Amino acid sequence: MRQTKKKHLKLTRKIVVYVLTSIFMCVFGTNLALGFINYNHNQNVTMNASAYNKDGIIISQNLLTNYNLGIEIASENSCGAIATYNFLKLHNKESNFASLLLFYDAYGTTFHGYWGINPFAIKAYLSLKGYNAQLTVNTDAMDNLAKESDISIFMFFHSSGAHYITLDYNQEENVFLSYNEHYGKIKKRQS
Repeated sequence: MRQTKKKHLKLTRKIVVYVLTSIFMCVFGTNLALGFINYNHNQNVTMNASAYNKDGIIISQNLLTNYNLGIEIASENSCGAIATYNFLKLHNKESNFASLLLFYDAYGTTFHGYWGINPFAIKAYLSLKGYNAQLTVNTDAMDNLAKESDISIFMFFHSSGAHYITLDYNQEENVFLSYNEHYGKIKKRQS
């Protein structure tokens, strides 16, 4: 009888592992497939010239209606990808927006992009690019971390969801320049 319980427990564990693995593979496979479908579309899109400033920084997410991220159009949910793109641009690193969207489609969207990009995916992407990325929810530490890193990505919540922006700290003026916070504008925020 004891042997039967052990066999039953072993079989139950195998079934649970199989089911969880299957679910994971379906979700990951769907994200990956959707990512490549979107990538095939996105790599043929020309970005609206009014969406970015003279330095190539994206400042108007609402003009990215030709790009797709997850099941949405990028004007609706790509603020995390834009913040990452702007972060790289401000570090003088070239980035292909379609390739960046592919990474997030495959590894970082929340509910297939309906809720945008997971902050852990942004950290993972920047870490893969060699940056010492950190996440914090400690509001007391945020200001100092942002100043120490010069350029940072900030996520905040508002009445209709959440939004990512890129912050560039100007030490001389003791202000942060905020990119993609208000469509088409670069905003100065006091430190």
